[in-house]
Amino acid sequence: VSGRAAEDTQKLITIESARSTQYFKLEVVDEDYARLIGEVQVSLKDGDATHRINAWEILFNRTRNILTAKGGVEYIREQDDSIETFRGESITVNLDNWSSIFLDGVSERSLQSDDTTYRFAGSVISRNDQEVTVLSKAAISNAKNPEALWSLDASRVWLLPGSDFAIFNAVLKVGEIPVLYIPFFYFPADEVVFHPVIGYRTREGNFVQTTTYILGRPKASSSSQSSLTRILGNGDDVEKKHEGLFLRSTGKKIKEPDSVSLKALVDYYTNLGGYLGAELTTKKFGVLNPVNFTLGLGLTRTLIPTATGYTPFAPLYDGSSDWNSSNLFSNEVPFRYRFKLDSSVSGKFGSLSWNFPYYSDPWVDRDFTKRSEAMDWVNMAQQGAALLEDSTENQLGDYQWQLSGNVNPSLPFLSP
Repeated sequence: VSGRAAEDTQKLITIESARSTQYFKLEVVDEDYARLIGEVQVSLKDGDATHRINAWEILFNRTRNILTAKGGVEYIREQDDSIETFRGESITVNLDNWSSIFLDGVSERSLQSDDTTYRFAGSVISRNDQEVTVLSKAAISNAKNPEALWSLDASRVWLLPGSDFAIFNAVLKVGEIPVLYIPFFYFPADEVVFHPVIGYRTREGNFVQTTTYILGRPKASSSSQSSLTRILGNGDDVEKKHEGLFLRSTGKKIKEPDSVSLKALVDYYTNLGGYLGAELTTKKFGVLNPVNFTLGLGLTRTLIPTATGYTPFAPLYDGSSDWNSSNLFSNEVPFRYRFKLDSSVSGKFGSLSWNFPYYSDPWVDRDFTKRSEAMDWVNMAQQGAALLEDSTENQLGDYQWQLSGNVNPSLPFLSP
C-alpha cells in the first residue's frame, strides 16, 4: 500500500507491513489521519535518501505531513555511503523538513566503506529544519564493541550543519574510569578556503603554509580524515559551498568531481624566507591528455648551522642576511624558481608525451615541496607536527627534458 505524503514534495510513503490500518478524519480541526498498528514497517524515498521506520504503532497526520511512531521504534536513514539509525520509545517527524524529536533514543551513524560506527544516545534527541541535532543527557561511544573501550558522557551535545559539533559539561571515560573533564568544547570541522598549516622545523624555523584553491578542490583522501568527521558528513568526497572564509559541507556526495584544479601556494618560514607558487591541472580535451603545470618562486636566504640549530644571521650576527639569487636564461634574478610542465597527446595512430622541468638549483624541492594541506583544524595540528623534521636531503641530480612518442600505423595489407 502506498500514498503521497505531499503533492508538492512528491514523497512516496510505502506501507510494507501492518496488522491493521485505519483512516479517519477529525472534523474539529479538519485533518486526515492514518493509523497503522502491529509490527508496522514503512519506507519513504526522498531524493537520494531512503528512510525506513519500524514500530508497533504509527500515526500519520496526512494534512500536516507529521508522522509519529511509538513502541520499539527503529528509524533508518540511508544516503550514499552513510547509514544513520535511531532506536527509542517514540519519534515524531515532520516530513516536509525532516525536523524531529526522539525520546529515550540511541542514534548510530556508520560508514559502509570502512565499517565504522559511532553511537549517540540521549534522553531527548531533537533535530530542527536546519539539520541541527541536539542530544540531552548524551553519551557517545563506539558501537561495534559491546563493552565500549571509551565513552563520552555530556549534559548536552550539538551536532551542527557542516559537521561542526559542540559538547557541554562532559566526562571522557576509558572503560569505566573517568580520565578527563571537559566543561565545554567546540570542534569546527569545516575547512578554511586557504588551508593553513603551521609547524616548526629546526632548519627552516616556524612556518605557515597556505593552499588556496582558485579552481577545483582537494582530492579525497580518507587516510587523512578522522572517521568521526566523515560520519558527520564532512569527507572530501561531499559537496561543499563557499560561505565567507569557510567551505561548508552540504552532506551530499559529489556527483561529478572537479577535473580542473588551480591552486595558489603561499608559504612563510621564519629562517628560510617565503615561497609563492601555483599549480594547474587540466582535464582531458580531445587528443590532449591532462596537463600538469607547476610554477614557484622562492625568496630565501642562506642558513648556517650553529651549535643550537640554524640561523640566517651568522657569522656577523648583526641582523644582516645573505639573500639568494639565481640564473634565469643567463640573467641574474633575486629569487629561486622551479618550473615543470608535463602532458601528452594520444590518438588512433600514435602518441606524444613530454616532461619539461626547469629548476634554479638542486635544493628547490628540499626547501619548497615538503608541505601539506590541512582539511580541518585537528589535521592542521597533526600534519604540522608530522612535518617538524625531515632528514631527507632530496637533492636534485641530473634531470632531463623528455619528449617521447610512438606511431601505430594502420597497415591492413600486411594482415595477418
